[in-house]
Amino acid sequence: MRSFLFSTLLLILITNSGIGQTIIADSSTVSGSWTEASSPYIIEGRAIIPEGETLVISAGVLVKFTSSASPNPSWFDYSEGNVGVLRVKGELTANGTAENPIVFTRNNSGYWGTILMDAEASPNSSLKNCVVEYAKESRNIPGIASPMAFIGGISIYQSSPSMENNTFRHNKNAGVYIREVNAGIMLSENTLHDNGSNGLVIEQSDAQIINNIFYENSNASSGAVSAIRSSGSTTFITGNLIYDNDDFGIHTTEGGSHYLVNN
Repeated sequence: MRSFLFSTLLLILITNSGIGQTIIADSSTVSGSWTEASSPYIIEGRAIIPEGETLVISAGVLVKFTSSASPNPSWFDYSEGNVGVLRVKGELTANGTAENPIVFTRNNSGYWGTILMDAEASPNSSLKNCVVEYAKESRNIPGIASPMAFIGGISIYQSSPSMENNTFRHNKNAGVYIREVNAGIMLSENTLHDNGSNGLVIEQSDAQIINNIFYENSNASSGAVSAIRSSGSTTFITGNLIYDNDDFGIHTTEGGSHYLVNN
């Protein structure tokens, strides 16, 4: 009997030690390395990479954000900390592989906030071979008067991370939201599909959108929604495959210069 109890206890300890899970409490600062062995990382509220610091996320890591099915927009106010948000004021390096991507997703039903690449974010930040899904928005960000809401799975504000070979899917609003990036930004070889309103939104920015795939976006909205929506921007939209989106493939408005080649 003693041998049986000891063996059972040992098996429980071994099983539990194999479960890597790391909780990121609301209002936490994060940096250093996130590894697959300690995955999943569960972001319960606001997680911030401080200016001058770096977070490196290894291939295969699963990042889960507290999410909500509430239809109340104020539930997604940043200051409330109700849903998970990653605010990057330093450097984020999230480089997965095609075989072992990094996944940013919800921890429960509904939607989480956004990954916000803030104005102070390092231009050395990069996201490659990542999956971003089930994000909605973060509203009323402290220190940013406009826009009121950042509506992308990844929202990029006055910064220019490298973004290649990522997948943005099943986000409530946009897959990617770009705002006031005057230094230029490039999105290449990404796939954006099944996002609720627009696949990609570009506002008041310089952007190169090259060799991406957009399909079945705008599946939960109607009106002037599209695979790519651009306003007040200079865009080079080249070599993209765009199909089965509603209502537009590419929608441009409010001035700007738009160069469309070989789409």
